Amino acid sequence: MKPVALACLAVLLFTACKDRQPLQPPSGRPSALIMDGAHHGGNADFFFLPPLTVDPTGGPNFDPGKFNPNLSPSAEVCTLAGDPAAGAVDCATDTQGRPVLVFGPQPMVLGTEQYQVSWDTKSPTLLDASKFYRITVRGAPQGTMLGLLDVDPVTGGLKNVKTGEVAQFQDGRTLPIKVRIEQGAFGVTNPDHVEATVTNAGGTITTNTGFAGASFPDNWLPAAAVSAGISQVVVIIERVLVDNSNATTSCLQSGLLEMEGCYRFRTEPDLTPFGLFNKDVTAGVCFEIPSVIGTAAAPPFQLHRREDSDGLFGPTISLEDAPAGFVHCETFTRTPPPSPSPGITSSGLGRLRDLASAGWDVLAGGITRVLSPRAVYAVDLGAGGLTKSFSHFGWARSATIRVLSEADQSAGLGAAVPSTPTVKIVALHHGETAVQGAQVLFTVVGGGGKVAGLDQSPFTTLADGVASVPWTMGGNLTETGNKVMVSTPFVNNSPIFFTANPLIRQNDPGIDCSTDPARGYGYQIVFDWADVAGASVYRIAVERQGSEFQAVNTLVQGSQFTLRNCNGFVADVNLTGWRWQFRTEDGETPGAWSPWFSFAFAPCRLSDETACFAPSSP
Repeated sequence: MKPVALACLAVLLFTACKDRQPLQPPSGRPSALIMDGAHHGGNADFFFLPPLTVDPTGGPNFDPGKFNPNLSPSAEVCTLAGDPAAGAVDCATDTQGRPVLVFGPQPMVLGTEQYQVSWDTKSPTLLDASKFYRITVRGAPQGTMLGLLDVDPVTGGLKNVKTGEVAQFQDGRTLPIKVRIEQGAFGVTNPDHVEATVTNAGGTITTNTGFAGASFPDNWLPAAAVSAGISQVVVIIERVLVDNSNATTSCLQSGLLEMEGCYRFRTEPDLTPFGLFNKDVTAGVCFEIPSVIGTAAAPPFQLHRREDSDGLFGPTISLEDAPAGFVHCETFTRTPPPSPSPGITSSGLGRLRDLASAGWDVLAGGITRVLSPRAVYAVDLGAGGLTKSFSHFGWARSATIRVLSEADQSAGLGAAVPSTPTVKIVALHHGETAVQGAQVLFTVVGGGGKVAGLDQSPFTTLADGVASVPWTMGGNLTETGNKVMVSTPFVNNSPIFFTANPLIRQNDPGIDCSTDPARGYGYQIVFDWADVAGASVYRIAVERQGSEFQAVNTLVQGSQFTLRNCNGFVADVNLTGWRWQFRTEDGETPGAWSPWFSFAFAPCRLSDETACFAPSSP
């Protein structure tokens, strides 16, 4: 196959993200311990290094070549409230509940595949040999801890409370704190990712592939975060699976037809409590379609955003285009297709994607552009212009079902409805565009009718996006009316329903009352229904709603009853409000009553020998 040329888009971000906290602090109060990738319960991608502990090289979690040099972690030391050897213990706190720190938080300096900072144990705070201390390392000040280690001052150094190892002071007072942080320490699981420190001075970062990234202007952090002492955060971006076979696990979980790529953006620490970014941040995401995004001829896909705070929620919002030239998409490809979910064939999924990409090959030498959504504040922030979380950003086609025929109508039993159920599938991108190749399914879900002679009839749309099948009324009147469900995947309003009520059949010829001397007003109504399997005796009831007595309550043989009167008069005030129903009465146990069916009288003068009709009014 030819390599696919690709385009990408990006989005203007206006606020931070409350992540799903892949970094979790230890549950409960930690006891005397060291928590890192070489010791139980620690972050598998974080390691304390000598002299604080033994060299972790060669351990099961140590991964050569995975060191992350794009960070600026911080270290701090607190006084513990008691002896950690005696049980769980926390940092001692001051009168305002803040940890009592004797060192830091201090930034750690990048070295050869390690970060380090020197702790002067005599200035500004002199260690107390009767107390115990905890060293904590974080990705950024006020962030979730990456690792911790409890120490006990001894002569000439500090003893690791857990292992008993003693780290000797340099020059009698200084202790080097050295750590190794590997890729994945902040919870990413996809190999296409970035975990990098961004300060309030701004900058640009991209994932290791260059397929996604973000550009931060100077003074972008929320003002409240800066006031709280936050001057930097770790920004985490990682690719998320696009899986149209399972909307509950796909990137946006939108129910729309999604396309690669899709990425999750978040920060550590979480900036959500501090409100909006102070300035717009631009993020870029590559796209698998080799086309000219943003033109009338482009496939109807747009970058979408969905809020992410302990799970996706809220609407999936389409975004406009804007440049994001820091992303490079020349080698971007879709991920291998996953195994399809039950009920969806892999061939069907492939067809959907192939239909979505129809005609793309003519652009195989296509134009690669880097775009990002602009003016997000107008469409994403909604009323008030606020959003409080980072998001998933991915490509999707917004589409909907348009109903072109009558959705509610009437027809005789066994007859075709007058308005054939007809829908049109349209994509919503720079107006409406017909969707060719949409798989539309018409299903009878009530009344026992047929669509194209079947209980279920599939239809694949052509270039006009229209799907239509004939529908004949069923006779299973124990269900409320006849109903057809129309469904198609990857639209925002599937399924939709067509409903129809059965008409009462009337006789066509005039009523011959020539032998009746009165020959006044009259009426004749034929109540007709489909045979119920195994039944030959029925009971029919006819009444005017609100009346104390029923006009008819009788047994009949067969599925038809004629109500006739050659000299009956129905006053105008009583023409409406009538209804009828039936049930089977073979055997000892009667069947269930059908729903009520409405009708209205239409008087006629029988002396004119004209037909007398009583049209139904469902």
